Amino acid sequence: MITLQNNIKIDQGSTYRDDIWFLDSNDVPIDVSSYTAVMQIRADYNDDAELIVDANTTNGMMIFHEDGDAGKLTVLIPSAISSAITVDGSVRQAVYNIEITSATGEVTRIYSGHCDIRKDINL
Repeated sequence: MITLQNNIKIDQGSTYRDDIWFLDSNDVPIDVSSYTAVMQIRADYNDDAELIVDANTTNGMMIFHEDGDAGKLTVLIPSAISSAITVDGSVRQAVYNIEITSATGEVTRIYSGHCDIRKDINL
């Protein structure tokens, strides 16, 4: 699987939600309900860079759906988490990636890119 480059924007103080669909070549959903996922947003690409957000299936910020939505992964960063992100100036630039792990332990990076966190003036 090829890692897709996708830049995202998160508004500080707002809930961030994004749905990712896994479809076969016939646009039929692929059952990924047994997978786990992690999304990390970091200050930059260095190994020791500040971890800004750590979303995963364990903490409920990454949700694989079952039944009719079995091919869907939802990223859900609550407003309480985005409110706590420090933004100096109007925009904080960061980087992120999303990796999924199958039930057999195969890890695949599916998304990677830049993340702009836009300051909330209502905090």
